[in-house]
This record gives sequence, C-alpha cells and structure tokens, in this order.
Amino acid sequence: MISTLGTILVLGALLSAAVRELASSDPLDPGAAAGRAVVEVLAPASGDVALQEVLLQATWAALRCWSEAAVVRLLVDVDSVSVPE
Repeated sequence: MISTLGTILVLGALLSAAVRELASSDPLDPGAAAGRAVVEVLAPASGDVALQEVLLQATWAALRCWSEAAVVRLLVDVDSVSVPE
C-alpha cells in the first residue's frame, strides 16, 4: 500500500510532467488550454490561483469544443458567481 507521502510524491511528479508537456504544447489547442486551467487550479504558479487565467483558458477550450448554448450557459454561470473587486 502506498503511503500518503508516497501518493503526494507520485501526484507531484505527474503534475510536473503535465506542466512540462503543456508548456510545450500549442497554446491554441483547446485540450491544452483546459489542461493549463486545471494545472493552475491544482498548482498555482504564483501561490494564488490566477482566476482570470483559469477562466480565460477554460472559456477558450469551451468555445472550441462546445455548442454555443453550452458556452453561453458557462459564461452566465460564471457571471452569476463573480464577485466584483
């Protein structure tokens, strides 16, 4: 059985590999954009999640892969939970 520390180390290695792969991928590829959004949430580059970057990447992926109605629903849902600065 893998210990908690072992699990964390394995996940960290997988995340590092994913970050390296995404860094070299086409920035316009919707799958890579979605992946970058997930990586930013799981391992923020600056210590704090860059919400604007996550939303940008997720929206780009949605625009390239989803129907117009689904994208509009995403944007309306995001807007409904947005807190003004």
